[in-house]
Amino acid sequence: MPKNNGRLRREERRTGAEKRRKEYQKKSPMQQLEILDIRFGTDKGAKKERKKLLTKLNKFDNLERSLQANNGKKSKKKNRRTRNERKY
Repeated sequence: MPKNNGRLRREERRTGAEKRRKEYQKKSPMQQLEILDIRFGTDKGAKKERKKLLTKLNKFDNLERSLQANNGKKSKKKNRRTRNERKY
């Protein structure tokens, strides 16, 4: 068994961490929240990570709602006048 603080052990831990991170990132934001709930308990711990995931979910929900409201059509932006054009 390699020494805990040896170069090989550190490399093993680093590659293992990279694999776990990649697997975690493949999951949807909802699945990631469920993992956090299992790990720390419902709404406990990892506040910044939870906030980031909830923001992603809200953006996705808002986009989905806007597409449904427009029947899949993108909304057109108004041709707004610049400040100089409004003055005169």
